[in-house]
Amino acid sequence: MLVAKNDAIVKTDSPVKGIKMFKNPTIRSRLISTFALMIVLMLCISGVGLYKLRGADAELESMYSQAVFAQRMANRIRTRLADCRMQVALALQHDPASQMAKLHNHPLSVNLETIATDLKDVDGAVEILQKTDMPQNLQKTLESAITASDDFVANGLDPALESLKAGRFNTAGAVLVNRMNPRYEAIDKINRGLNDGIFKLAQDMRSR
Repeated sequence: MLVAKNDAIVKTDSPVKGIKMFKNPTIRSRLISTFALMIVLMLCISGVGLYKLRGADAELESMYSQAVFAQRMANRIRTRLADCRMQVALALQHDPASQMAKLHNHPLSVNLETIATDLKDVDGAVEILQKTDMPQNLQKTLESAITASDDFVANGLDPALESLKAGRFNTAGAVLVNRMNPRYEAIDKINRGLNDGIFKLAQDMRSR
């Protein structure tokens, strides 16, 4: 490059030096570029990790909610079956030979309809629990509860209802004491185990 210097035209290589400086950055600029790149990479890694962590938290929260809902369904089975037994006991008071029959302000059909509603709720809760993802040990407990519930209804509750509808209150009372009560105690023990197991599962999900 030609420039004026001391009233004379001389050649200079300044641009060439500038280009060389641009092409050969200093150690300081290299370090700055390296650190900047490292910071960008760390931010990207942190962002990905945070995204995965939030996803895991959301998944655990969903699993916890499902466990809590499953516990509600297990409780529903217990309470509805207990109410079935109580409704049979209350229905016995409608025996015309009993002094208690005069104290009731509703017909026997009210008790029978309540039992039908209870059984419908039990079936609905069982269906939901069967579709719920749970550990194998709880699945086995659920299967045992379903088997015991079917036995309670088929060999205890149904015969009692048949006797009540036919007006055989003494027979219904005998079925309640000798067939329903023992089966209810067995199924309630299983349902307590199912309920406690699901509760523990929910607590484990919550503590993760």
